[in-house]
Amino acid sequence: MNIKLISILLFVFTCLAFAQPELEIKPNKIEFEDLFNRFDFAYLINRGDQILTIDSLNFKDDIYLIDFANNLELPVTINPDDSVRMNVTLSGFYHVTLSDTSDTIYVYNGGINSPEPLRVKIDFFEDEYGDFTGTVTDSITLLENANVYFFYNGIYLLDTATTDANGNYSATLPEGDYTIATEMSGYYVQFHDSTYDPYFAKIESLDFGEVKTINFNLLEITDSNLSVSGTVFDSLGGIV
Repeated sequence: MNIKLISILLFVFTCLAFAQPELEIKPNKIEFEDLFNRFDFAYLINRGDQILTIDSLNFKDDIYLIDFANNLELPVTINPDDSVRMNVTLSGFYHVTLSDTSDTIYVYNGGINSPEPLRVKIDFFEDEYGDFTGTVTDSITLLENANVYFFYNGIYLLDTATTDANGNYSATLPEGDYTIATEMSGYYVQFHDSTYDPYFAKIESLDFGEVKTINFNLLEITDSNLSVSGTVFDSLGGIV
């Protein structure tokens, strides 16, 4: 084997060794500004010189619905210097809690263990906060481990709190309007103000820096033979 042939082979092997796909997500952040703007997208771009394969995605499927342009399905292959549009729909907006307002969707490519992140900002809520505090009792006993639920704009559950040994709870929340409910095993679910029907619940407005006290007095269930049955559906109409 002559020197020229060896040089050519070394050059080819070197090119193959360094040739690889390179994933870029552009933009690398998407934002949902309100309930009426719940669709966004990003482009998955192959900046490398080899075919790139999108193997899988890691995201909260109870909040997001993700698909690709042209009805592509995973695994998706992208040629060098080409791109595929990834559509992100905030389908489960009523599941969004404060912990979800800054989120990340991870895109895995070519079996690489380190995925490429797509940051997500859910900006439904105000950036200024206030506090709800209160006590849950049954008129005689201070109730520990009662759950308190905060429904932002009366639509979807934003946060929860649990009472301590003295029946007290507190929650720091974005300013806005809330429907508040509490429940505990052995007691009827109660919405503020002393109603068991969410449609008649009192809306409480929370302002920046405000500390608002909301107390609950639960009614114990004395008939142990009561039961409830039904079917639970997801946002797409499927049975859960």
